[in-house]
Amino acid sequence: MSTAIDPSALEQMADMAGGDRSFVVEIIDEYLTDSATLLAALRESSGKDLRRAAHTLKSTSASVGAGRLAALCSRIEQAGAADADLLDEAEREHADVRSALAQQRMAFS
Repeated sequence: MSTAIDPSALEQMADMAGGDRSFVVEIIDEYLTDSATLLAALRESSGKDLRRAAHTLKSTSASVGAGRLAALCSRIEQAGAADADLLDEAEREHADVRSALAQQRMAFS
């Protein structure tokens, strides 16, 4: 099993939605789309725009249980500048998160 996400975060989300597992699938789908856009924005932006993208990706990653990616985004947000090594690490972690969420999506479907 992947350690890129904590599946209990998704279970808690389902519990908060009254057991509506389709809601969790929608959240996963939205995250998979939006997170890719936000990750690209980290590469292409600077200053306030970079911090905003990092903050948003940090928050949404935390909500789906992607703690390591959220921590990386926090470091990028705090730095306020694009560090190539940190961005590379975030991209690798994002790929792992996407894979783990795709598996979880099937389990919630």
